[in-house]
Amino acid sequence: MDNSKLLELTREETYALESVLKNDDTEEGVRVAKPLLLKLGSAFIQQNQDGSELTPVTLALTEKEAWLARDRIPITMQIGHQPVGLTLKKKIYRILLEFDTEAQAGEVIEDLAAAVGRDEHAGKNKPRHHRKARHDAGAAKKVGA
Repeated sequence: MDNSKLLELTREETYALESVLKNDDTEEGVRVAKPLLLKLGSAFIQQNQDGSELTPVTLALTEKEAWLARDRIPITMQIGHQPVGLTLKKKIYRILLEFDTEAQAGEVIEDLAAAVGRDEHAGKNKPRHHRKARHDAGAAKKVGA
């Protein structure tokens, strides 16, 4: 399952991302930027309607889209006089770190589940002492006393 994280963009940040992504960016023959460009196009239209230029837009980015955006945005990028590169990089890295933390937590849980499964399986091979056997042994001691 491909989950996503939320990225809030100002109009300038939307412009910055839109200007550095190209629909011909491919990975193994697949256009990797197209889904992100469509999301940005929606944000671009929304932020360029009358009176909404100051309204931030929130996009849901997959991990692959976040890495693509991180790769394309120069840290020194400016739109007008606004230094959007640094701001965007920080936002994107926060998202990437969330993805990484979740992946690491998932690995720990899988390792723990595997260890518990091994312990349970190993426990099935051990001889079991039943309560009745212990009760019978205790009764035999009383009778012999």
